[in-house]
Amino acid sequence: MSAFSGPPEDRAAIRELLETYADAASRIDKAPWLDCWAPDAEWITRCAVMTS
Repeated sequence: MSAFSGPPEDRAAIRELLETYADAASRIDKAPWLDCWAPDAEWITRCAVMTS
């Protein structure tokens, strides 16, 4: 049993988003990685700030 037991459509959408995120991050492909976030999202680290 998984931690999330919502509707199958939601589970599929979450999995697709996670797979898209992981693929873009592993290829260091900024555009599709940023597409995984909300339009007003900020990713802040000690080295950089990225906005979508």
